[in-house]
Amino acid sequence: MCILGVKPLVRSFSEWKTITISRLIEIKKKNTGDDIRSNKIARDVDVLITKLQYLRARDLGTWLVLLYHASADSEEFLELAPTAEEIKEWFKEDA
Repeated sequence: MCILGVKPLVRSFSEWKTITISRLIEIKKKNTGDDIRSNKIARDVDVLITKLQYLRARDLGTWLVLLYHASADSEEFLELAPTAEEIKEWFKEDA
């Protein structure tokens, strides 16, 4: 949203990846336990971090699908998705 004609700042792809990895670690710490749900969330976090480590902007769609499926175990995962505006900017930079 533009306020007084000022374009909102968009995080860089690298910045988003770093913050997202940190938030994934927080989700894993928060959901420790031996129950099935905690084990699924831990597995989801491990897969998402592994894929995110070498992710390029052009492959973001595949990672977002994994994120969507992980959200069946915890809706917190959906909060990690970048905004559409950020994705547009990253694609412009990658082109």
